[in-house]
Amino acid sequence: NGDGDKLDGVVEVRPVTGGDWTSTGYAADTIKFCGSVLAFITPEAAQYATDLNDDGDALDRVLQLYVPATGVRINTRQAAEEVVCNDQVVAFRTSEAAQGNSDLEHGSEDNYPPAFVLQAWDLSRPECITASPPADCLRNSHQAADTCMAEVCDPRTPYKVAGHTVKFLTSECAQRGTVDAGYCEFHGGTDLNGDVPPDARDVVLQVFDVLSASTTGVGTV
Repeated sequence: NGDGDKLDGVVEVRPVTGGDWTSTGYAADTIKFCGSVLAFITPEAAQYATDLNDDGDALDRVLQLYVPATGVRINTRQAAEEVVCNDQVVAFRTSEAAQGNSDLEHGSEDNYPPAFVLQAWDLSRPECITASPPADCLRNSHQAADTCMAEVCDPRTPYKVAGHTVKFLTSECAQRGTVDAGYCEFHGGTDLNGDVPPDARDVVLQVFDVLSASTTGVGTV
């Protein structure tokens, strides 16, 4: 990947029908095909200490997309913890701390304590896998997301993608707000399931519709 050492795992692709290997020139520690699009996470430290998400440091893992049919690489410029996808949606969690201490939940200056926020990239629109995708290809749910650690869950898919939707869990305390500040450590939370009286003590199952960028609560876990 041209960073002066031979210590990295670099993403390469090759047609299953035969042919030559093509290098993307970028390191990755996570790689997954989402239909015909390859999603991978690049550790900035392995890519010649390059700041890929424009936050002023080279300490993050950043989601990139590669389209083998056209050779187009898309830097989403978003830090990512992991990737779950299908041929319509690439879903991932972004650490607000890793994304330049951004408030991805509310868009304000207060992101304490930082959360992991569910985001997605829309693969269903052809313009979203071109060299200059529109800004709205990146969809932010503005909701904190927890990985599912229950025995019934597959650790490879800590949240579920189906069609153009993402099903995920949210701890109400992680969704910063003004409810139950005495219960939530350091900050109030948000009552997502309509408790009476309101509290922020639950884990709520939510569904994010990537096409409409809307989130609906399904129930309490």
